[in-house]
Amino acid sequence: MRCGRGGHIVDGAIAQLVEHLPGRQGVRGSSPLSSTEMNAAVIRRIAVVGPECSGKTTAVGAIAKWLSEAGHAVAVVPEAGRIYAEALPLDHVWTMDDEVAVARLHARLTAEATAEIEGGSGFVVSDGSGLTPRVWALRGFGEESSALVELDDTGAADFIFLAKPDLPWHPDPIRTSAENRPIEYAIYMDLLSKGSYNFTTLEGHGPSRLTPAYEALKKLIDGAGKCESEGSVTSSG
Repeated sequence: MRCGRGGHIVDGAIAQLVEHLPGRQGVRGSSPLSSTEMNAAVIRRIAVVGPECSGKTTAVGAIAKWLSEAGHAVAVVPEAGRIYAEALPLDHVWTMDDEVAVARLHARLTAEATAEIEGGSGFVVSDGSGLTPRVWALRGFGEESSALVELDDTGAADFIFLAKPDLPWHPDPIRTSAENRPIEYAIYMDLLSKGSYNFTTLEGHGPSRLTPAYEALKKLIDGAGKCESEGSVTSSG
């Protein structure tokens, strides 16, 4: 994602940007809860990551619906990168500072979603994570900053779903190009495989694409804490 490229928007400026986005009034700039605080409050975090146009937002909606119908309180973290990019001119030239700003925006949206869980028990389902701007930086600039690594909250997720870009490409003014998808997917896979992350791959078409997600969530709900990662579990359909 990230056509919409143009100035230098960080820190206080991004807070003003979010405050004036349609439907985003009231997003607070408070610090996100630490993973320890969230676990103490019995709030479990689920992140769906992957390249552009890989079905992440659809998966987030389906997972949130499934959890809600199972009787769990659910809050959704919207895709910070899209919110950020849509507020910029289409000729905006993307910089490392923008990647850091996206990471900070994601942290603020996560804090807001976490605060929505009444009673301190439920699920926060995130469209992307702090890993997303790291992948964008590595793909776009060939490097990442220490600030991006520091802001990456992916390790706080109880489970991560990596969406494979095997769905049709649907261009829009914000997205970059279909050619970037396999590159970004390889970077996601590399970073997730090297880290101590619980993640499962979602692939294939139709309802079976989300079968690994539901199976992993059932194990997570039935267990006392984080469920064991099964590596890269896929589903074709």
